[in-house]
Amino acid sequence: FHNPNSDSQCRFPARLTYLKHALPEETRNLPFVKCAALKEYLSKVPFDKISLSFATEHLPNPTTMMGHLFLKIQGNHGDASPTHSLSFFADLNKVHNTASFIVGSLFTGIDGIYILEPYKNRRDAYLYEGKRSIWDYELRLTEEQRKILALHIWEMRGINVSYDLRENNCGSAIVRLLMVADPSLKSL
Repeated sequence: FHNPNSDSQCRFPARLTYLKHALPEETRNLPFVKCAALKEYLSKVPFDKISLSFATEHLPNPTTMMGHLFLKIQGNHGDASPTHSLSFFADLNKVHNTASFIVGSLFTGIDGIYILEPYKNRRDAYLYEGKRSIWDYELRLTEEQRKILALHIWEMRGINVSYDLRENNCGSAIVRLLMVADPSLKSL
């Protein structure tokens, strides 16, 4: 049984886009594959406007001492204007106690998780429950860069990424995603 959504073209559309650009002759005759799940994702999570969002620290909670960096993704879908957030967190469902979180996040790494959700959920959690401020900085990405970012985020589904506060935290994970869309960010 062949599942067309499991085809490598559907699983890795950002890589396919890169290959088509870098090797047009070699990729010209690739068969067309319908990717229904990818098409649905791209329609429900339109990437018309991308902002870098920063939620300030929440003093009573030491795990928020550096704040939180995430993406705000906005667009148009028919009559609606959906807005989503994309965050990278330590997967607290796999941390059994505070001591294991501290050791894991500082020294050994713990499982990380990307979460794409309606922006309202993230905003409400930070503004109303956490009493934190959120600052948004709109990014000037071209249409092609926004497309590559959307496709790369799709590719990150189900990927196990380690989280640690020093080298792979919310900020560095988001910057690495943005570097796929805009390689000039590597010079930062």
